[in-house]
Amino acid sequence: MPSQRQIKKLFKQVHLYLSLPFGIVISLICLSGAMLAVEKDFAPSAQRHLQYVTPSEDVRLPLDVLVKQAQSTLPDDVKITGATIFADSLRSYQFSLSKPRKASIYVNPYTGEVLGSPQRAPFFATMFKLHRWLLGPARAEDGSIGWGKLLVGTSTLLFLLILITGLILWWPKSTRALRASMKIPVRRGLRPFLHGLHLSGGAFTFALLLLMAATGLTWSFKWYKDGFYALFGAAPAASPAHSAPSGEDRQKGKGGSRKDFAWQQALENVQQAAGSFQQITLKPRSASVKREAWGNARAADQYTLDASGAITEVMPYEASPYSRKISGWIFTLHTGTFAGTLGRWIWLLAVLVGASLPLTGYYLWWKRVRRKSKRQGAWLVKVGTL
Repeated sequence: MPSQRQIKKLFKQVHLYLSLPFGIVISLICLSGAMLAVEKDFAPSAQRHLQYVTPSEDVRLPLDVLVKQAQSTLPDDVKITGATIFADSLRSYQFSLSKPRKASIYVNPYTGEVLGSPQRAPFFATMFKLHRWLLGPARAEDGSIGWGKLLVGTSTLLFLLILITGLILWWPKSTRALRASMKIPVRRGLRPFLHGLHLSGGAFTFALLLLMAATGLTWSFKWYKDGFYALFGAAPAASPAHSAPSGEDRQKGKGGSRKDFAWQQALENVQQAAGSFQQITLKPRSASVKREAWGNARAADQYTLDASGAITEVMPYEASPYSRKISGWIFTLHTGTFAGTLGRWIWLLAVLVGASLPLTGYYLWWKRVRRKSKRQGAWLVKVGTL
């Protein structure tokens, strides 16, 4: 049976030999993830002229009128497929479009003026591609997983082992050692500082980094996603009903706005039924209502509507399928959005530490190798003089 020392040596080798080839990729994934964590806090300022308006009238125009006016400004083959209405009276309405994918426009609800289309800042668009695919293609030409996505997924999977072995190697043997291991010396030179940052930083952020890696892998590998959902007794969630047009809608203009759908009446009915809300996403025949700022970032009550805007069915978030709840929590816990801005900034600090771990590890490994080579060189010189 291997001794405790041999087991620890094995963990040290696993930790080192996985970190050396994949450490740079892990740092890039963490660094880009840190930027994406605070995108919502910085990006809106660049598009404030689209998202916020100065009311020129006392009352918002009916949604039917706004949809008709906005539709008249679009090409014939582009249809309005939905509208997002915010509780904040200074927010503009956001209309989703049938194409291109995920396209939308902002509309002044008081005047009907089309304010423009949201554009993701080039910096954050690059960070997203770096985080998900290392700037490579999402899919290969034959439709299989792209090399960038495969490398990100493999590195993240190995990051779990690196974190676990690192925690085992760090684990102190006594309370006194625990207190000492939690300190980062700042006045004893660069190497002690980086050594303390590597050990203490990894220990402090272990749980958060493990959570981010474990949830992030659901976007990399189908087999992992299936297993992750099965662990919680569910199958992977299908796309929410309100996020895609129904078969009937697709047949009538590829999800475009239906001429016989009463937008304003539907909005009034949903507002009355929902009471307080953060935002309402309305589509022909369906609606979703988000209420809370904290908790599951994708928690929403679902409403089914008829062409007149009348509510025919209500599914509160509490009664929604278990798999859909898990899907929402995976996104929420991966991005730290469960606690609004506070959660995102905590996640930012944790993932920045995660980005530093491979870099400090490289430095400590290099110093150790260099010190060892110097000792060997000194020994050879000594032997040569005998």
